[in-house]
Amino acid sequence: MGRWRRRSWLRAHAGFVARFIPAQQESRLGFPHRQRSAALRTGDARQMQAWALLEQLLAAHWNVRQDRQGGQAAGVPHFVPAGPPPQLAELILRPRHGGADAALPLRPAADAFALHGGQELQPLTPDIYDVYVQASHRQVQGEPRRVRVGRRDWTGHRFYATVNGYLSLDARPRDGQAVA
Repeated sequence: MGRWRRRSWLRAHAGFVARFIPAQQESRLGFPHRQRSAALRTGDARQMQAWALLEQLLAAHWNVRQDRQGGQAAGVPHFVPAGPPPQLAELILRPRHGGADAALPLRPAADAFALHGGQELQPLTPDIYDVYVQASHRQVQGEPRRVRVGRRDWTGHRFYATVNGYLSLDARPRDGQAVA
């Protein structure tokens, strides 16, 4: 966007904020609306751009890949953001049949994030879990984003691709075994 257009956009939206969002109501807005409103109210184009970039980073889609060794799938899945990587990320496992989400920290691994090890999956209650990643950057936490996956089997874990192309985890016992 050119400089003239950016200034015009900022003035138009600042007028909207001034007219429809009283300053005393601004504190009741959630992220990112409160931050945008404050930046528009002060006419701070740089702050608006910084918030827009942060929003894009936190809202990025996540994909999963599994490293290969000798043509075979090996190791734990790596969670890859569709854009620049955030500072922190955690895996959110949401049970399909109710109950609390499980949050597992992810460690940075080159251009992706990975679990610290399979042991972290052991305490899950038997259920099928939908897999999300929640990114955090500069102490701002994004919403959990569902992880996309190709149609393939995940060796060594009980992750699988749903018919809609998302990653899920089957933590139901198999023949008396715990989650591997």
